[in-house]
Amino acid sequence: MEGDLSKQLKAAWSTGAPERPVRPISEPPRLTSSERLVRSGTAPPSYFSSKRPMTPELDSGLHEHGNSTKRTKSMNTPLDLPGESVEVAPIDLTSEDTQAAPIALTSQVASPFLSYDSQNNHLERDQGFDDRHQRLIERAKKLLSDLDCCFKDCPDAQQSDSCSRFRGELDRLLNFNFTSDKLLGVIGNSGQGKSSLINSLLERDIAATGNSGTAVTSFVTEFRYKPLDEAFPYHLECEYLKSEEIHAQLEDLLHDIKIPKLLAKDAGSDELQEIEKKYNTARNILQTAFSDYIRYPDFDLEEIEHAVGTGEAADFESQLDRLRRCADQLQWPPGSTSGMWSASATSLDEAQNFIEHFMGSGLWAFMKIMRVYLTAPILQTGLVIADLPGVRDINSARVLAATKYQSKCNSIFIVTNIARAVDDLTVQEMVQELVTADDSIGPIVQPKISVVCTHAAAIPESQLKKPFRGDPASTKNFDRAKSEYDAAIRRKDLDFCEQRKLVEEAESKMKYVHISMRNAKVQASLQRRYTVNFPESSLPVFCVDNIDFQEKKFMHTIEGSGMPALLQKCSSITALDMLETATSFLQDATPGFLKSLDVWVQFRQNGNMKLLGGVVKPENLQGNAEEIVSDFISMVAAKARTTIKEAYSSKAAILQTRAAELVINKFFTKWPSIIAATIRRFGKYRAANWNNDLTQVSINSEIVDWARLDEEIVSYFSECINPFQDAYRDIVAEVKSAGAPSAFLELIEHSQKRSLTEFNREGHAFLNALRRIKTKAISRSASSYVSQDMHQVYRDCQIDSGPGVMRRRRRHFLDHVERPEMYVNIGDKIEAEMNKRAQAVGGSLTAKIGGIMEKLKADVEMMEAGEAEWKQDIAFVEKLGSLLESVRVEYEGILLSWRALRYGGQ
Repeated sequence: MEGDLSKQLKAAWSTGAPERPVRPISEPPRLTSSERLVRSGTAPPSYFSSKRPMTPELDSGLHEHGNSTKRTKSMNTPLDLPGESVEVAPIDLTSEDTQAAPIALTSQVASPFLSYDSQNNHLERDQGFDDRHQRLIERAKKLLSDLDCCFKDCPDAQQSDSCSRFRGELDRLLNFNFTSDKLLGVIGNSGQGKSSLINSLLERDIAATGNSGTAVTSFVTEFRYKPLDEAFPYHLECEYLKSEEIHAQLEDLLHDIKIPKLLAKDAGSDELQEIEKKYNTARNILQTAFSDYIRYPDFDLEEIEHAVGTGEAADFESQLDRLRRCADQLQWPPGSTSGMWSASATSLDEAQNFIEHFMGSGLWAFMKIMRVYLTAPILQTGLVIADLPGVRDINSARVLAATKYQSKCNSIFIVTNIARAVDDLTVQEMVQELVTADDSIGPIVQPKISVVCTHAAAIPESQLKKPFRGDPASTKNFDRAKSEYDAAIRRKDLDFCEQRKLVEEAESKMKYVHISMRNAKVQASLQRRYTVNFPESSLPVFCVDNIDFQEKKFMHTIEGSGMPALLQKCSSITALDMLETATSFLQDATPGFLKSLDVWVQFRQNGNMKLLGGVVKPENLQGNAEEIVSDFISMVAAKARTTIKEAYSSKAAILQTRAAELVINKFFTKWPSIIAATIRRFGKYRAANWNNDLTQVSINSEIVDWARLDEEIVSYFSECINPFQDAYRDIVAEVKSAGAPSAFLELIEHSQKRSLTEFNREGHAFLNALRRIKTKAISRSASSYVSQDMHQVYRDCQIDSGPGVMRRRRRHFLDHVERPEMYVNIGDKIEAEMNKRAQAVGGSLTAKIGGIMEKLKADVEMMEAGEAEWKQDIAFVEKLGSLLESVRVEYEGILLSWRALRYGGQ
């Protein structure tokens, strides 16, 4: 292709173009240190204030990098790509707010919405916390900063207990943390581009890629945010398995080596490949872990493999003891304590060396989780990206660990190659397992799923050479790009390199029209396929190409790579939580501080209010709240015992019988190869999901009316706070009758509002926890109680082989499901988890109400302290009162704007 292109260009060049010296293609422009900080999203606000973010229209004529000001000498018309695209938030050029620097979400974190510089990757306006909310918070912090300066300007304020308290509250508000904490799990089989995708999201090559395969996907790797530290920008933590967990892991690995030696004839060709893959993986792990013959003289893999191949239990146990003795001699890096090892790195290369050391040493086989802390823009808002082990390429211990981690994720990206995305079995199984829809059980908590199709820019050359045929919009785009190509070939006013770059760009545009059409078809096909699983909305599908995004060669390839849309999706995961946190800051924390300060100023100006101290007794309110919490915990315990535990126990016999009927009449009536495939995949194979069938037994038996339990919890929590509200109303009435100033009355009412808000938040927190428990009790997910309970049964069946294996496997199942303990244990687990969550919510609520009451108590004690404290500096009180009045007026405007944005206004 390049040879043909050179010939065309040279031919065009030789037809009369003036001779010029041929210059090599220039390297991308070097960035200054400030530009690098802006691009990485880690610059302090001052770096952003001098430049307005570019819109696509302003940036459409720029060269490869969004912050370069060098323009090409030809048209650079953006393509109208179909499918998902990034909408850039419009900028009001007439607004003074446009010139203000974006705020830092914490004292050290710059705005996450300027992290992707080339397209100013803002959130959609309906996705939560966006640039408009940021500007309002910046204005609020500016007002608080003015008050802080007023206190600092008065030297005597440093010696006052009341002023020290206000200074402390101001410091907390000015450094208020608006980040969220959401888990994004990235899962997919090896070779799908999962680690490359994570590198693109983090904008650096930190996740191991390539053919490292099993080592890369054998444990959970979390990527978390670390505030910018010039000395050590990277920090790693490795949590490894305990001794008993390592021994269990070795038993699994030894079984994986044993199975091929005693392989039953019931496995199909696909299953033989999977068994062989597990066998090779197990050999690789053991060989890598114990390859040092000096340190592990007892290790001989060939001898171990021959011994377990006999099928004798004694030989197996003997070889397992042998491996355990080797494992007891494992040496972790210096500094490892209590199952943890950590290290800090001064550079990306050093961090990669640490990771590669673990991958190459064999220690990775016994890792539980690795956490990598780094300053990546996408992580600034609290998003945690987790690289989860693959679905099909790990042993049973890793399967269990991965499924348990999935249950904690708020969102999951299922990564697949676009070439086989529509028929990918992993996508099918994950969607079936993680999406549960049943109106009879009420709402449940499930992770939000998106499918990410990688290698989206890979398209056969043969397709590109065919005459273009597409819809009118695509045809228009293709004709436009073709015109640019023809015009670039005919250009005679450019040197060879400049002309070649224009031609390459036009060719790339033509290619991307083909790519965008293909990607739109894949997206539509996936959404049609899973319509049943997403009846109210479409399955989110993103088609991305990591290579084109990382190269950043042209603007249309960056946009067409799909990564800007995916980055925006990642930002939206934390946006709603950030919005709630910011709302609490603006509507609860800051107004409460302003009201306390207003009361203090009025008290200093107008005299003592000792009479009010006998009316307002925060300790009584605190006792009232603690009594409510105690009653709530007792109510949950009673519900868990009667509605859950006793219900499961009373119907255990019925559940046993129905589960046994499933095993006999459904599970083991299939072809032996299908049964074997389902067992080896822990109950899931194509459309079959044995765990879901066993779970459905309890749903059909109507053991628990989950929808009614939801309603009862909500109703009880709403009613139990009535006495607390009544106590507050009595206080308000007495304060009014005592003739208290309006500022003090507002303070009491605000304290009441904050208390009720905390009651509601913790009530919702418990309801969400209950719905998570419900999900584990009745969903088809691999983290369900039934799936975890059946895990060992599948493992026992997997390691069984030889003549009569099907009969023995069925016996394994029947022995397990016919035990009364199976479903009784599920009831016990639900009861224990409900009580645990109720205790946690109760403790949190008690602490939060206690904090509100302590603040109210401090306000009351402050007024009873006497007039002497600030009587000597009336001028300061007058100055502070005047400033506070103007602050309150302006803050009311901020609150009005916030409510308009928060509750539907524009």
